[in-house]
Amino acid sequence: MRSTQNQPIVALFSPSANAVSETFIQAHKDNIDSDVKFYTKGHIPTQLGDQPILRFKYQLEYFLKKKIHGDSGLSLDEFALMKSLQEQKPDVVLCEYGDTAHHSLKVIKKLGIPMLVYFHGYDLSMYRTISDNREYADVIGYASKLFVVSKTMEKKIRSFGAKPEQIVYNPYGPNEYYFNVKRSLKPKQQFIAAGRLTNKKAPHLTILAFRKVLKKYPKAKLIIAGDGDLHQVCRDLINYYNIQKNVELPGVFNKEQLKKWLEQSAAFVQHSVTAENGDQEGTPVAVLEALASGTPVVSTKHTGINDIIVNNKTGYLVDEYDVDNMASKMILILDEPAKSKEIGAAGREFIRQNFTFKLHIEKINQIIHALYENQR
Repeated sequence: MRSTQNQPIVALFSPSANAVSETFIQAHKDNIDSDVKFYTKGHIPTQLGDQPILRFKYQLEYFLKKKIHGDSGLSLDEFALMKSLQEQKPDVVLCEYGDTAHHSLKVIKKLGIPMLVYFHGYDLSMYRTISDNREYADVIGYASKLFVVSKTMEKKIRSFGAKPEQIVYNPYGPNEYYFNVKRSLKPKQQFIAAGRLTNKKAPHLTILAFRKVLKKYPKAKLIIAGDGDLHQVCRDLINYYNIQKNVELPGVFNKEQLKKWLEQSAAFVQHSVTAENGDQEGTPVAVLEALASGTPVVSTKHTGINDIIVNNKTGYLVDEYDVDNMASKMILILDEPAKSKEIGAAGREFIRQNFTFKLHIEKINQIIHALYENQR
């Protein structure tokens, strides 16, 4: 349990309370060196920790003030959030996702609380999100620091007017757990993909690449773990090509299951692309975890993935939608196990030196504590 002595109080805003795919937010909540007040359930947070929805607690006061004093310019949810923040007295607000910051800004600004914003991916890439949030002009104008997880995102936020001194490049780090994976000396003819089955992760393209691998290695297997909108698309492809014995879709998984797959698989594969609506990855946590485990990775030249893989040295990268080249890299891994082992080892060392979870959290802590000390 954290001690609040000489520690800042941080209001952490997250639209989701415990999304399976948002392990980075849980990592922030559990590891930031501060007294964290976890606000969630919406881009204007409506819940604090396990407390009931905030609007129920403050709605009578809101309507009485509105009747007596007229319109305050705040919605009920904004008023409830403001009252809660006044009670909790945070030194800093950390908003997960740019659109959370945009929607909550009126309250944060009214109270004069320093704000940090963590951009994660879709919030700086999806065309509609960027447009709806007016290219974050208001957020950039108020925020003390803007965290981004890829060099691509850094360029994008600069193009919107952010000052270089505002921007903090700070990709995620894998859980230390994955550095302790003990790879099999003789991995199976098996590939593992893990994550949400969404357009930007394009699991269907991974299946198409793997089908080409089967022409040379007919007993090879592909495991695509996770769930999402493209689950049925993947199932249909598997059935159409009659490769049910070669491809598994086990659904939602835990870290123990992923560890086992990484131990036994020849490589981790992920064919990330820019979706039609502009949606892109930030820096995929699953790719970081695979690299940390020493598992060779085959992926695409896509946003933050370019930052964490040195092509042909610490992993293999192909162009987006280049299914043929992805297949050839997967075949290469099976053809040359000794070289694949070297690639995996180099990937692990590169992550250990540059992208650890410790480095990730330390940078956040430094900025939070600097803001806190400036207010004392």
